[in-house]
Amino acid sequence: MSDHSDDEEEEEEVEVEEEEEIEVEEEENSDEEAEREKREAELAEERLNDKWFESLQRQLAAVKRARTDLKTILQPQVQAAHDQLKVRTQLLEDCVSMSATLKRDMVALQEVGDLIATQQAQDSTGCTIA
Repeated sequence: MSDHSDDEEEEEEVEVEEEEEIEVEEEENSDEEAEREKREAELAEERLNDKWFESLQRQLAAVKRARTDLKTILQPQVQAAHDQLKVRTQLLEDCVSMSATLKRDMVALQEVGDLIATQQAQDSTGCTIA
């Protein structure tokens, strides 16, 4: 009977050892699976970051092209507006100068008119007006 008990105990020990080995393998597999999933997540994040970076690079290139296009389009318009402003400024300066000249001429004409009126008054009365 002791042989039978020993055999049963030995079978139980073998079964326990096998179960322990299975548990260890499952833990190792679980750890490997977790590590693999972690690596896959890291790779997916890197791919996403790469796509995002590439998208930003394309957007930056598009902005640079648009800026260059705007400069090309607007530069002649800006230059024309600047030239027109210079011409208008010169015309305004000429008008201010002519206005000052006209004021001086009007004052001189008024003085001449006053002299003529005084001379006519003297001629008609025969008296000198002081």
